[in-house]
Amino acid sequence: MSGSNLSGNQKRRMKSASRLYAVQALFQMEASKLPIDVVSKEFEEHRMGVELDGVQLADGDIAHFNQVIAGAVNNQARIDQMTDRALVAKWPIARLDPTLRALFRAAGAEFVEGDTPPKVAIVEYVDVALAFFPDGKERGFVNGALGVVVHVLRKDVFVLKTSHNVLILVHPVCMEGKLFMPTTYGYGMTVRRSQGSTLDLAGVSFDRACCDRGYAYVAASRVRTKRDLWLMAPVRRTDWLPVGEDPDGGEQLRRSALSESDDSEGE
Repeated sequence: MSGSNLSGNQKRRMKSASRLYAVQALFQMEASKLPIDVVSKEFEEHRMGVELDGVQLADGDIAHFNQVIAGAVNNQARIDQMTDRALVAKWPIARLDPTLRALFRAAGAEFVEGDTPPKVAIVEYVDVALAFFPDGKERGFVNGALGVVVHVLRKDVFVLKTSHNVLILVHPVCMEGKLFMPTTYGYGMTVRRSQGSTLDLAGVSFDRACCDRGYAYVAASRVRTKRDLWLMAPVRRTDWLPVGEDPDGGEQLRRSALSESDDSEGE
């Protein structure tokens, strides 16, 4: 059937199928180390729309399939870097299930070069994830991570690294049809000086090697909700304890379980 004779629904189904095929192709390329032209030809001639073991495989949009896998290959380094930032720090893309890794690369290719609206692409690739993982456990993971990847891959979005190596995603906001960077005037004060204040937003950073007991509680209680508070660096467990006697004499120097630093002086 020629492309001109296809209905809108048929074209959408073929494009959806091509995304599934693209994920399979990228998975195969990584596993077999075959070049893109060899894998592309195999899928066009022996996968899309053919009967395999008595099962009729869906037709795919060949042009869209080739665009996705080419975009994933050409932009792989960038897509992998942005996906790493969207995932949990201790779960980089290299440690993902190979199928999920291929899925993120295919979706990233559409975010970078495709003309499909990002929200539509996210829904499509969440459906692809369900095809590979029918129990649905990966659905929320893929949906959430792809949403962050969309923001990171935009040209007007960048990642800011603080002096404590905390990564902050910075993207513009739209007001009255105009884009602005989300900056606002602020000021700094010590935790002791902030006592009694109620703040709309607060960023907390402890730069002393041995912070006083109760300081984290005082700082955190300056805002109304947890969404209004930014922890700009790891916080020790003892920073949250109430003021009182130190029972073992070394509690203040013990690192928090949340700290990723090996140097207590940098906490």
